Amino acid sequence: MTGDMDPKTNFALIVIQTELERYKYLVRSYLRARIAKVRERRKEKENGRGRETNSEAEAERCPASLGSGPLGPFFAYAASID
Repeated sequence: MTGDMDPKTNFALIVIQTELERYKYLVRSYLRARIAKVRERRKEKENGRGRETNSEAEAERCPASLGSGPLGPFFAYAASID
């Protein structure tokens, strides 16, 4: 396919293909790491050893409690939309 192209076009195509493969590797690696974390977290919850702290539990119960940080106005607005 690339044998009958001029050298500049051929090189550009090779660079694009290489970048595409790099992006695919990054996405797969990220997804593998996230899936491993989700599975670990699920096992912890099944065994009753959740890492949830009191502040995380409070944040889940009351989204308005997130309003104390720098993104407080955003969270307050997001909570009012529901």
